[in-house]
Amino acid sequence: MKTWRRNRLIDSSRQDTVRRAVLFVGVGLLVFGIEFSVHAQVCDSNWLDDVDIGPVASVATSSSRTSRRNEERKVPQMTETTYNQIAKAEEHWELGEQEDAFQILNRMIERGTRRYNEHEIAQVHQNLARIYNDIDQLDQVLFHFEKMLEYREYIREGQETSVLFTLAQLYFQEERYEESLDKIQDWMTRAVDPGPNPYYFVSLVFYQAQRIDDAIKWIEYAIALATQRNLLPIKRAWYNLVKVLYFEKEDYYTVCEILELLVEIHPDRQHWVELAGVYSELNMPKQQMYAMESAHALNFLDRESDFYNYSGLLVQEDAPIRAAWYLANAIDAGLVEENFKNMKALGQAYHRAQETELAIDAYERANEDAEDGVLYPRLADLYHNIDEFGMCIDTIEKGFELGGLQNPLLARLKLGMCQFRNEDLDGALDTFTQLRSDARQRRNTTAEGQARTWRTFVDGEIMRKAELRRAEGR
Repeated sequence: MKTWRRNRLIDSSRQDTVRRAVLFVGVGLLVFGIEFSVHAQVCDSNWLDDVDIGPVASVATSSSRTSRRNEERKVPQMTETTYNQIAKAEEHWELGEQEDAFQILNRMIERGTRRYNEHEIAQVHQNLARIYNDIDQLDQVLFHFEKMLEYREYIREGQETSVLFTLAQLYFQEERYEESLDKIQDWMTRAVDPGPNPYYFVSLVFYQAQRIDDAIKWIEYAIALATQRNLLPIKRAWYNLVKVLYFEKEDYYTVCEILELLVEIHPDRQHWVELAGVYSELNMPKQQMYAMESAHALNFLDRESDFYNYSGLLVQEDAPIRAAWYLANAIDAGLVEENFKNMKALGQAYHRAQETELAIDAYERANEDAEDGVLYPRLADLYHNIDEFGMCIDTIEKGFELGGLQNPLLARLKLGMCQFRNEDLDGALDTFTQLRSDARQRRNTTAEGQARTWRTFVDGEIMRKAELRRAEGR
């Protein structure tokens, strides 16, 4: 079998649309200084190159032989008396006289082959199945269709295959998957050239039965058969099913290849965002970024999670100011809620972009909804950087009050440094003394050494100022 990629056909106008979109994305990325190459199938694993159809093919090739055998089937004739009895039951049913209809048909079943031939009994069961279906008694519908199949050699091929297919669907609806599989595979051995659609149904049943490998074989054969017969484009649901199946197997390379195809033939939000997620699973951050850039350029990113994830990728790929602009605009437009999570992300983006004042504003707004003091050390660091030492002290003390600090030793070190630079030498000395004690208890030799160094330095500064005052006669 030729590679499935070479066999697929895409409508030419759609191809042009996709190419223009990809070109637009490429130009946009170049403007922003990000490397970009026109989207290639980086996960190309030659999926469907050599589909091992195994028993699937045997079912398909047997259908023509079976159909020729069924063409020779001779069925008994229905007598006029039998026809009139069934017609009378139908008339009662249409008039709402249900008991009379059931009485006629059930009496015919009771008499059985003593009075009626096998073909006639099968027709009675079919009528009972139909009227039970009208009153939603599915168990009776299944029973009478199954009874009808007991006389399959005495009914026409078309009736037999119709009942088999109906039963397959009803068992599937009832989550009786093994029975559904039994009926649909029986149907396929008797149907004349069923085409690819039933293979999709079989795959769906296997999937619901959690027989993932079998489901993959049947859906891949359905796609290969449809491609071979030029029944293109392949239905979106088929691609989605095979994508889900490989997700179940955690075969992300194959999922990636399927999604790379889907963004060409069905370029919508779902497929671009899923492709970005799979690139993340495969540790391909640049490809993940390109996929999100494409989705952004095509105006597919319209959910709060999209804005959050995309801005995070921009920060990760060293474009923090773009991330900040993007997230800030979304917040201002009301597309993203102004809550702790989003304002924290905005503050981080501005922080990475060295936009200190904007980062402070974002962190302060985030802290309005904070449940603990986790952000306060970052905010204090920013105040320290712009020589706002009083604010630095107040911020760290607020963080300790609220709790939840990820690195309290580092926060205490920053507090002592801000106190020292704010000329509160006694406060700084107490802070570094406390830091040394805490670090010793936690066996953190690095923090203990830093505290000791700073404490010595502050002691020296206190002595220097005391000597200066004495020299000045104060």
